Amino acid sequence: MPAARRAPVVALLTLLQRRFPGLDDPARLIKEGAVLVNGVPAESSRTRVRADAAIRIRHPRLLRGTIKLAHALAAFGIDAAGAAALDLARQPAASPRPCSMPARPASTPAPASSAAGCAPTPG
Repeated sequence: MPAARRAPVVALLTLLQRRFPGLDDPARLIKEGAVLVNGVPAESSRTRVRADAAIRIRHPRLLRGTIKLAHALAAFGIDAAGAAALDLARQPAASPRPCSMPARPASTPAPASSAAGCAPTPG
């Protein structure tokens, strides 16, 4: 029985250009660690790999807020090129208690009314 032939070895950059011809700058993606060869990040564009190696490119995923902001800017016709912005929104999970009322034990009934504009804290 003849021995199984191994796949030829080629430069990673060459293989990327063959498999993904639409990539703008494959060498930059390799430097950034976005190219995985058989599940392991490639370290150099000069790395030689088997021609049948599994190659995956991790594309950075846009955050939901980025997508929403881009849509809002387009909808209102705002050109934000060169502008600086500061996001002052709070995340609901990270919000502090609505006021400085102490937490009450579970056996204590909730007060009929709370301090000016403050909701009672859960007990």
